[in-house]
Amino acid sequence: MENKVYELRALKADDLFVMLKIINKIGLQEVRECFNSVEVKQAISNSADGKDEAFVSAVGMRIMFDVASLIVAKLPDCKTDLYSFLASLSGLKEKEIADLSMVDFYDMVLAVFKKEEFKDFFQRLVGSFK
Repeated sequence: MENKVYELRALKADDLFVMLKIINKIGLQEVRECFNSVEVKQAISNSADGKDEAFVSAVGMRIMFDVASLIVAKLPDCKTDLYSFLASLSGLKEKEIADLSMVDFYDMVLAVFKKEEFKDFFQRLVGSFK
């Protein structure tokens, strides 16, 4: 937003359930495929061996962007849940989220994916498959 009128709060445990609801609408199989690449398997192996932390981090970022791409593709299926989630994070009302310009809406969604706690969650998720 040019004159950003919101600030996204930190993600918390309760947000995971809303995210899972959105992921369910996106399709668990599609999300699972984001974790099923050669790079992810190599990152899991490297993480287990305690080597190449930068590679593991890069793979976590790739997964994050793959999941973001899926969300964009399935946005119409999870519109209401996404508006509710963004409203919860930003302090705006769902109607205000719906009234954002497309660019501002995209920026807000992208800001969620760029949050440190979001990235950390997916990196830990990858690391937990050791």
